[in-house]
Amino acid sequence: MLPTTWTTERLTCRDATPQDLPLLMEALAASQDVAALDPAFGEAREADVQAHLSRHLREPGRVCMQVLHRRADPSSGQETAADFLGFWRLVRVPSRPQAIGVEILLLQATHRRQGLAQELVTAALERLRGVGDELWARVYLANSRALAFWLSVGLSRVVEHQGAQVHSVQGPGPASLILSREILPRATTSTASSAALEGRCHCGALGWRLQGQPSSATACNCTVCRRYGVLWAYGHEDQDITTDGPSVAYRRGRAIDFHFCPACGCVSHWRAQTVQDDGRRRIAVNLRLTDPERVAALPIDHFDGLNTFDDLPRDGKCVGDLWA
Repeated sequence: MLPTTWTTERLTCRDATPQDLPLLMEALAASQDVAALDPAFGEAREADVQAHLSRHLREPGRVCMQVLHRRADPSSGQETAADFLGFWRLVRVPSRPQAIGVEILLLQATHRRQGLAQELVTAALERLRGVGDELWARVYLANSRALAFWLSVGLSRVVEHQGAQVHSVQGPGPASLILSREILPRATTSTASSAALEGRCHCGALGWRLQGQPSSATACNCTVCRRYGVLWAYGHEDQDITTDGPSVAYRRGRAIDFHFCPACGCVSHWRAQTVQDDGRRRIAVNLRLTDPERVAALPIDHFDGLNTFDDLPRDGKCVGDLWA
């Protein structure tokens, strides 16, 4: 279903093993702040968790249980218990085998509100292309934080509703929804990731060529980028990105030059003023100059170029949402 080990920018995700049982139990025990709102986080016996682990090991492709660790510097050695962030469990939906359901996604309290869950789900959706066609998750309405989260990563279609009340000690129990979103299919041969992506200004004089498909589009809020309204994809000059045609550069500061067409004014790319230690030169191209259909499914990465120069959590939007 998912690779046995895979990474995102900040996470290492790997298949759970019986040796992880103490960490899993500790994480569940620490999740009592939401247990009253969501039965998935209720009191779990060790035998239950062992059974889930056993099923994961016995039914690869149908059940996936993975632990989440903070991605460490390769030079720092192997993962430690201090790097443990939580775990999640995915299953094939019995009533619809092409749908993949998230049975539980648990991050320890100290690691919440950092955009890690959004990063996990967004990256997993990319890896699940061709494995399934929909991602499902059950959400209990009393757990408003979880509801807001799943909506933020695009699970906005209601598949099923159960229960008549938001929360009740007596009666039928808490109301819940099963939410879903489409897992976009893998690109066809005409738009495969190995194919070059090209963009041109409005008059056609200035253009760029990017080898392969970028994994995301970056929106920066610095004083220049917010005025241009650009979406960037990054690379290195004359390696994976080339440009052609006449351009005029706007230089502000000592880092990069912004290039635009002298005829129609479209911003095409920025180019680093100096090369890196390895001799390569950084460059970024404006994805708004390419065919919208080629980049519509790319997730948006937000970069705070105004204040902190840090990456911001993803909000679940893709390029197509901005152009809808």
